Amino acid sequence: LIRKAEAEAPAGASEAADLVRLVPAGAGMYEAKASPSSDACLDLVQTKLLTPHLGPAPVSKIAPDVQLGSGETGSGSDLETRIDQAEVKQPTVQTVSALKQLLDKTQIVASLQVQSTDRDKAGVFVRIHSAIALAATANWDEASVRTALIDLVRPGLTASQLGVGWHQKSGYQQLDGLWPVVVSVHGKYMLVADDPSMMEAMLANLNRKSEVAAAVLVAGFNHQHERDNFVRFSGVVDRPNKFQGNYPGAEHQPQFFSENIASLSSTLAGVSAENVIVRADTGKVTQTVTYEWTQ
Repeated sequence: LIRKAEAEAPAGASEAADLVRLVPAGAGMYEAKASPSSDACLDLVQTKLLTPHLGPAPVSKIAPDVQLGSGETGSGSDLETRIDQAEVKQPTVQTVSALKQLLDKTQIVASLQVQSTDRDKAGVFVRIHSAIALAATANWDEASVRTALIDLVRPGLTASQLGVGWHQKSGYQQLDGLWPVVVSVHGKYMLVADDPSMMEAMLANLNRKSEVAAAVLVAGFNHQHERDNFVRFSGVVDRPNKFQGNYPGAEHQPQFFSENIASLSSTLAGVSAENVIVRADTGKVTQTVTYEWTQ
């Protein structure tokens, strides 16, 4: 791609490529980016690890149902209730988390997210594991990192200090409660994960040398590893809705993920993996997409 106007080459390309060495063998997907913003890093840590939640509900295009109730007409106490003025709502105080403050004051040059799935011991449920690595220009303050992480997860876990204490493991710290958050700080690198095994695999690669040249984005998807788990996971999620609206003689409406996307994945079963590398300089951007085949 040729730039319309020459622009300064993005910083952090070498650091982003260097983070790829941390990706464990057999990981489901990974994405390394150069020069991410502090807000992007905060959103990544929150949504993938610390406070995962659903996004806002889509806007409904259907008129709401009218609830007429059981015919109650009110009581004498309702005579003082104003209906011609909007209810006064107390303003909520927006507080800035300690993690956001830490990321805002730290110059982050590259980020890496890794995600993978596996089956539980019974082979019934599919577990999704995530890990994030952030590379900075200076060494991270390990005590500040641990404090900031606890500050973010505590309101959703406990009203006291139960489950938000750090327990020392080999090479990393782990919360002592039911929430499987682990963190490791090594100089300019901060690693956070929700699975000790993934953390250990990334730490084992810490002394490896990256084989990827400088790039603003490096990403990979292991289709062969994730295909069966995706079919299993989406099938369980879609199962309650699979037969809704399907009466005898009606045309079957396939489920989007467990049937349409699963069918597409089966059609492309010969593609074992896909890798994407984006490099940029002052005048052009090059994008390389590589497909690996099983045969």
